[in-house]
Amino acid sequence: MEEVHGRDPIADRAGTRDDTLRRRLVLVAAIAAAIGTLHFADHAIRGQIVVERGLDPDWNHSGWPFQHDFTPFTISMIVVYVLLLGGIWFTLRGRLWAGYWLGTAIIIGAIVVFVHFVGSDAETPKMIIDTYDNLAAGIPALVVLLGVVAILAVMAGLAVYVRRASGHW
Repeated sequence: MEEVHGRDPIADRAGTRDDTLRRRLVLVAAIAAAIGTLHFADHAIRGQIVVERGLDPDWNHSGWPFQHDFTPFTISMIVVYVLLLGGIWFTLRGRLWAGYWLGTAIIIGAIVVFVHFVGSDAETPKMIIDTYDNLAAGIPALVVLLGVVAILAVMAGLAVYVRRASGHW
């Protein structure tokens, strides 16, 4: 193997490839955090609407820090931000890789599916629209929810791609 100026060109290409893959993982995670922030803001806004309008309290899927009560919303928000922001931090430092992001996509995806689509307490798209009582406000909230689902699917797919491209999880 030929070394140029004391550097291994094959190792340099691998490093560049991993740097590119790392940037992609971080970019998708940052987008997920941004869309997630919009979604959590929607939860907070709708929670306030439920309180102000005296709507069915079961429609209030908000909690601390936007309301006084520590609720499942609070726990999910903490879990999501710890996974995403902590993952970004450690991925940038080369400590986490594709397996972490696949697991994160699955965990957050499970939370989203459970909260919004499963069971009698699910915060369904209909409930979102009904809380706003206004399609002009409800539709963007649903688009953000679908954006969350979409970016998590992208995250999972990217994690698998990164595993295949890099040879390690």
